[in-house]
Amino acid sequence: RAAAVEAAAQRVVGAEQIQYLDVQRHSMQDFFQVERERRVVMIRGVPATWKPFDWSFKSMCEKFPTHRFKVGKDDRGYALKLSMTEFMAYCQRQKDDSPLYIFDSNMGGGDVGAVLMEHYAPPSFFPDDLMAFAPERPPYKWFLCGPKRSGTCCHIDPLYTSAWNTLLVGRKKWAIIPPDVPRNVAKGRTVMKKGEDDEAVHFFVDLVPRMRELGVPVVELIQEPGETIFVPGGWWHCVLNITDTVAVTQNYCGRNNFAEVWRSARVERPCWSAKWLEGMRQQCPEWADAAVRINQGDGHDMNQLLALHDKRRQERRERRLANARGKARRKARRNGASSVFDEAAWEKTYRANAKYTSDSTVSTTSSDSSSSSSDSDSSSLSTSDSSSSSSPPASTSGASPAGNQ
Repeated sequence: RAAAVEAAAQRVVGAEQIQYLDVQRHSMQDFFQVERERRVVMIRGVPATWKPFDWSFKSMCEKFPTHRFKVGKDDRGYALKLSMTEFMAYCQRQKDDSPLYIFDSNMGGGDVGAVLMEHYAPPSFFPDDLMAFAPERPPYKWFLCGPKRSGTCCHIDPLYTSAWNTLLVGRKKWAIIPPDVPRNVAKGRTVMKKGEDDEAVHFFVDLVPRMRELGVPVVELIQEPGETIFVPGGWWHCVLNITDTVAVTQNYCGRNNFAEVWRSARVERPCWSAKWLEGMRQQCPEWADAAVRINQGDGHDMNQLLALHDKRRQERRERRLANARGKARRKARRNGASSVFDEAAWEKTYRANAKYTSDSTVSTTSSDSSSSSSDSDSSSLSTSDSSSSSSPPASTSGASPAGNQ
């Protein structure tokens, strides 16, 4: 099995399709052209523009020996954390097919996070950060530290955001699959045998060769230290760490993918999108206007979707209330107190403890018209859906606040 893993890790297929850019020799407009065409590219020279810093496993362990980083979640969804010393000891002895992997959206948090963020910045090709206009935002940046054979399952990034990933230590193997490949095909489910899973090492060793036999256009390439890969929104990708690796990555919404991200976010996270829209109105009205034009062009009514979302959320809460009430009654009956069960008092306490009341939402004004929606994983979120009347402004003055650089 070890030989098969090594062979899969070194296999390169279709990498000649991937264009290489250099931050020193190519302009921002060169990259914007690639970004508008939704092409995966590899960028060289990014770490040379950052402050000098030793990102090696040994150095990280020496700098932050007791600091605890997130390596996963337990069965209840709570974060699992290990100190860097504990993680290094694990890496040195582990022989797992799918090892633990530091994948920390807080960049370690606290003083450690501040140190790490001081020594990297979004590459110059990525000047925009339009989600920064929201009063709060989903996780969007990660510190990655993974041993050999760790990795991620095949996926597309959330809310149709694009991403850049800068590799600082080690080598990574990437599988890249176009957005128009159906989900179950891209994730290898159509070729998966009983007892198999889609963990990264199994995906490359077992599933990719079968997928290629069926004509699935999987590009396999290797990312070397110092290289930054750009993955446009909607592209499927799976990553395997060939060696011990350290990387930083960010997802973003910018001038060239705003329409796709907005269309996905308004459906997948309607309440948050309403707050984002209000933030844009207050800080950068031209982008709020762009979002409204997209909604009008698509015939999308955010208020109607918000109302439906609130209705479904209320129905879920009512079902939880009914289930909890039934359990309380049965418990009282078992304790011989069913005749004195005070349902009104119980419900008042339950609602208070469960924070039962509805969250308020932000008005989206009456300028949005009738409703339609699409799944964010679908190809209907491609650039071809945009028209000149619903395109965002050409300029993003103030779209990338200094605090997020």
